[in-house]
Parts: sequence; structure tokens; C-alpha cells
Amino acid sequence: EALLAVFDFQELELLMCGLEEIDMDDWKANTEYTGELTGAGPDHQVIQWWWEIVESYDNELKARLLQFVTATSGVPSRGFGYLQG
Repeated sequence: EALLAVFDFQELELLMCGLEEIDMDDWKANTEYTGELTGAGPDHQVIQWWWEIVESYDNELKARLLQFVTATSGVPSRGFGYLQG
């Protein structure tokens, strides 16, 4: 039990579940754009640059980004459309 105390819940989740391949097309299709990007969405040049950068990440870095923005490093089995948030 003491050994588990050194991990936060997100790190423990990553250790237990491992890294899965993240479906970038699904992630993009289920991303909601707000603020100034509401109308432009995925056609906005900044968003295109954003996805270009994210797609260049290895799977671990994508999982860390996903963990940062959603508080989970994994994708629901039915895809990003079922992600609570």
C-alpha cells in the first residue's frame, strides 16, 4: 500500500491500463470548439496547426495531453463521443 501512495490517480491509471493507440480522427471529430473558435471550428488555421502538432506527438505524449485536458489518459471503449466532460 505504501508503494501505491507515491502515485496520483492519473499515474496509477496509466500504470494499470497502459497506453492505447489514440484515434486522432475520432478525437478531432468529437472536439467542441468554444469562444472565438465556435464558428470557425476545425477549418480555422490555428486549429489546423494545433492538430498538426498533436499528430506529431508519440502516443505517450498524446496520452499526457489527453490526461491534461480531460483528467483521464484513456479513451472510452466506444470512442471520444462518449467521453464525459
